[in-house]
Amino acid sequence: MYRFERSISFFLIVVTAFLLGVPSIVAFAGDTPPAPDNLKQVSCTEDSVTVAWETTGNWNTYQIIISNTKQENPQFGDEWINCRDVNNMKYTFNHLNCGQTYYVYLRSADVEMTNIYENGHPVTVWDIYGSEVLSITVTPKKENPISVTGKTAKVKYSKVKKKTQYLAVSKIMRIENSNGSLTYKKTSGNKKITINKKTGKVTVKKGIKKSFYTVTVDVSTKGNDSYSPATKSVTFYINVN
Repeated sequence: MYRFERSISFFLIVVTAFLLGVPSIVAFAGDTPPAPDNLKQVSCTEDSVTVAWETTGNWNTYQIIISNTKQENPQFGDEWINCRDVNNMKYTFNHLNCGQTYYVYLRSADVEMTNIYENGHPVTVWDIYGSEVLSITVTPKKENPISVTGKTAKVKYSKVKKKTQYLAVSKIMRIENSNGSLTYKKTSGNKKITINKKTGKVTVKKGIKKSFYTVTVDVSTKGNDSYSPATKSVTFYINVN
């Protein structure tokens, strides 16, 4: 009888919301939520860790907690943290101890329709579904050892006078130990000299005058699981003669 009454209540909520023009919500009480998936660590500092996860069906009600002990059936009472933003399935735990191993517990949750009172106050009751656990060690990423050195490239004036010329990134700079994908951003230099954001390929546009040009670029590496992101400023030269 309880489940039947709960289903009827849920149906009435949906119909009422439709008739009143209330925007649809993602997580309805009474639905069976999908289990969270792909719980993973996305960043780490000396005293914090950020984790993220995926969901199916746009379910947006999850509960997460971190502990320094591993438990088969974790019971933390009201210490669970509610996460309900479907566009931001991640959470950052702060004030952790560097070098210590922690266990992150994540579970799907659904609010019960029944009103329960303790000491005269309403209490939220949850139906709990599939869960995940992630073991992490608070270890900040190493400083990225990327090294960038500028070069001098030559461009023949007789060619660029007639046609735009292109220079591979290897012609204008040497990059070592990047540890991550690279992007490039020009910060100063003649407007007829540009650089591709993704490839680092330099374009020397048709009609540029004879001169010795100085160009400064920020080279950024995204980093990886072991090394943090980094940005290096480099100056290279183009001799149009």
